[in-house]
Amino acid sequence: MEGNCSTRWTRRLPFFALLGASAISNLGGVLTAVAITWFVLETTDSSIKTGMIGGAFALAGAVGALLGGPLADRLGFRRTIILANTAGSVARALLPVLYYAVGLTFWQVLTLVFLGSFLHAPASPARQSIIPALSRTAGMVIERANSAVQAIQQISLLVGAPIAGILIAAVGAINVPWFTAVAFLVSASLIAAFVNPPARHYAQRIGAARGVSGYLSNLAEGLRFINRDRLIFSIIIGVVIANLLLIPFLSVVLPVYAKQTYDSAVTLGLMLGTLGGAALLSTFLYGALGHRLPRRATFVSAIGISALQFCVLATTPSLAVAVGALAIMGFAAGPINPMIFSVIHTHAPPQMLSRVFGALLALSVAAAPVGTLVVGYMLEVIGMPSVLICTFGCLLAVGLFLLVNPVFRELDKKQSS
Repeated sequence: MEGNCSTRWTRRLPFFALLGASAISNLGGVLTAVAITWFVLETTDSSIKTGMIGGAFALAGAVGALLGGPLADRLGFRRTIILANTAGSVARALLPVLYYAVGLTFWQVLTLVFLGSFLHAPASPARQSIIPALSRTAGMVIERANSAVQAIQQISLLVGAPIAGILIAAVGAINVPWFTAVAFLVSASLIAAFVNPPARHYAQRIGAARGVSGYLSNLAEGLRFINRDRLIFSIIIGVVIANLLLIPFLSVVLPVYAKQTYDSAVTLGLMLGTLGGAALLSTFLYGALGHRLPRRATFVSAIGISALQFCVLATTPSLAVAVGALAIMGFAAGPINPMIFSVIHTHAPPQMLSRVFGALLALSVAAAPVGTLVVGYMLEVIGMPSVLICTFGCLLAVGLFLLVNPVFRELDKKQSS
């Protein structure tokens, strides 16, 4: 019995190490994002420059994920994660080093923010692409593995902002990137020490074409594959449209809604906490039961139930009803990301995984600022209730697209048993 437990632990250790490395890396990323945003706001007193910093984080992440996909498929997922975390650590440490050595202008901070996010971004598609090999070694269904990774990331995001606030107060905003640099190095060390997929996993990497032309050829090959594969192309389109709606809802619509309807920052915190907590709970539940559920029906139900809550909010209900609607929305939406990643893991060829995930992550991030600008303008022009109803209609259209498009029947055909 002891031998069996020891063997089971040994097989699962690489996956648990990936979870730990992901949690630490994500936490480090949140610390710098919050701290540098605060630093720029504090030193420039400019909302425009503060917004530019947020745009630099997002744009660099999108470009780095897209261009890092072929790199991860060429070098191997494990090596790419280690290199990206190490490079990101050095770039983040440069912020306080140069600040104390020579001082930093806003444009230099902006450049260093972009550089650090760009160098660290390839770790995301590589980390997502290594999950199938580690889950197979651990004897874990892919839905459970993806749910665990998503849950860890959500927890890191939930606790990261409060920790960043404490650190800013304790050591100053410009010193917080030191903690990020250490977190990235610890993450890289965990991957180097404990994450080692089977050799057959590396045998599926893409060809050995070298140089810039070979890299560009690999990048173009990945984009052509996405364009040809109807299921993955449709999933990416659906995710981009959903992000155009849901990310602005969190960053723009909900804060304005809380201010206009309840006039309380505490209420906003309650709303966001309820939404995030419910999503985290359903992510855990999907990890336990998701492999038994039909993907297509679950996907359509999640979109439809989430969409209906926008109609509830449009009626400007009591706080209790609004919080209940957000709890239902978060619970319904929680399984969506682990489900999408599980579909890609079981559908895309192993040698294409990082390029597919790189494109998915890049387009998802790129959609956010566009949606934020559009929704902000719409709030000014047509008002909150109309924006919420429009969001409901667009999400309902996404759900109908999933329901009537025959290509989504493949969701269940590729499901793991």
